Amino acid sequence: MREKMKGKEFINVTELAEVLGLSVSYTYNFVKSEECPFKVLLLGKKRIVIPVNSFCKWYESLED
Repeated sequence: MREKMKGKEFINVTELAEVLGLSVSYTYNFVKSEECPFKVLLLGKKRIVIPVNSFCKWYESLED
């Protein structure tokens, strides 16, 4: 999974949806919800990005 994001500090919602195997619209709703377990940053009024380190820490914690 980290290989898909190698060299990136941030991913956008479309990339996150691809990694998780979810629809883009569902992923947008998820990252906007209070239940999202990793950091989500809003750049400007509309652009949403996810720090790769925050996402990977959460994702890898699921393997325990």
